[in-house]
Amino acid sequence: MKKIFMVTAILATASGLGFAKEISPIELEQTVVTSESFGTSTHRTAKNIQVITAKEMEEKGALTVDEALKGVPGVMVRKMDGGTPVIDLRGSGAASSFSSSILLLDGVPLNGLVKLDINSIPLSEISRIEIIQGGGAVMYGDGSTGRVVNIITKSPKYKKHYGSAGLEYGSWKTSRASLNYGTALTDKLSVSASYSGYASMEYRDRGHGKTWSGESFDYRNKKR
Repeated sequence: MKKIFMVTAILATASGLGFAKEISPIELEQTVVTSESFGTSTHRTAKNIQVITAKEMEEKGALTVDEALKGVPGVMVRKMDGGTPVIDLRGSGAASSFSSSILLLDGVPLNGLVKLDINSIPLSEISRIEIIQGGGAVMYGDGSTGRVVNIITKSPKYKKHYGSAGLEYGSWKTSRASLNYGTALTDKLSVSASYSGYASMEYRDRGHGKTWSGESFDYRNKKR
């Protein structure tokens, strides 16, 4: 009886292994973030990171950075007295965002710039927006006690000449224009300049004239 039992157990184990091999693995799309010292996949970090890609911004019809941030859990964009938008993370309040939050552009802090309008960054030039909420943000230093927003722009192409132009028109006489041009100076250095802006008539009866937002001129150079 002992020998028969052992043979049966081996056959059952082999049958189980054969069945397991028939199941093909499911591979999820990889997302790499820059919150670590080096690019790290989101599933390999314990930090609370949310990533908004350029495709997602386009799908939601965002025209500006504050519109791209709408709908993200824990994120609210407020306008102080109708002025420039301020990012409020985790309900900390717009006022505390100046002392406990950090806004980065390609990893460079922008908080030192007085009354920076986040909408001055052309949305057409943004590759993705990374949002870190919680203790994982402290690696960015002073002022990042729990909130970091890192705006990552698209890398210039290493071509002699390249560019793009766009024009859109919608309801309430809303129009949007964008223009981008770049050139490679060497095989390791490229520069680009872009302009993006939109205008819209106020939809409320008490509105006056037109509202302009997102006007900007961006000049950057990057090394490989």
